This record gives sequence, C-alpha cells and structure tokens, in this order.
Amino acid sequence: MKVVVGFFLILFMLFIGLVAGTAIGASFFVTKADGMAGGAIALSYGAAGMLIALISAIIMLKKMQPKQLQISVLITGVLALGAFGVSYYRYQEQHKERMEQQEKENQRYKNLKPTEVVPEAN
Repeated sequence: MKVVVGFFLILFMLFIGLVAGTAIGASFFVTKADGMAGGAIALSYGAAGMLIALISAIIMLKKMQPKQLQISVLITGVLALGAFGVSYYRYQEQHKERMEQQEKENQRYKNLKPTEVVPEAN
C-alpha cells in the first residue's frame, strides 16, 4: 500500500513542481526580449521545480506515517487537479485570443483593395 501511495505522491508532486516552476520562471525571469528562448528558459525553471518537488516527496515518504501519507496524497492530488485546471483555462484563453486576432487579420485581408499594376515604360 505504501508503494502505491508513494507513487501517487511522487507523481502529483512532480506535476505540481513542473507547473509551479514553469509559472514562476515565466512570470519573473522571462522577458519579451528573450524571444523564442523564453519557452526553454521557463521550462528549465519547471525542471528545477520538479527536482525540488521530487526531493521533498522522497523526504515525505521517509518521514511520514502511512496515514499522514494518505492525507498528503489527497491534498497533493487536489492541488495537482487545481493546477491542471488553471493551466488548461489559461491555455484556452490564450488560444481564444489568438483565434480572435487571426480572424481580425483575415477580415482585414478580405477588405483590401487590389493594387494596380503600372505597365513598365520603355
């Protein structure tokens, strides 16, 4: 039983560490000037968050009683579900904004008047 509880505790903690680390990295350490490298920088902070979460989960497994571990798994499971929900909502909002911007560009393109071609003089 402790193996299953430990597996889920580590799994949930890794996900929470990834989401928290990436959010912190993207919010505080990535600027617009970073360009396409910004995603990699944010992901590296997510990997650091996963490492910290893994170490803390292993310490929790070693130090806690089985009943405390079960409660911890429930709490981390709820937190992981909440982190997933917030991430999914933010993704959907960004996707919606991109689609609206694309629609505006398409409408602007449709309203363009054709340019006249001037014949070349010899």
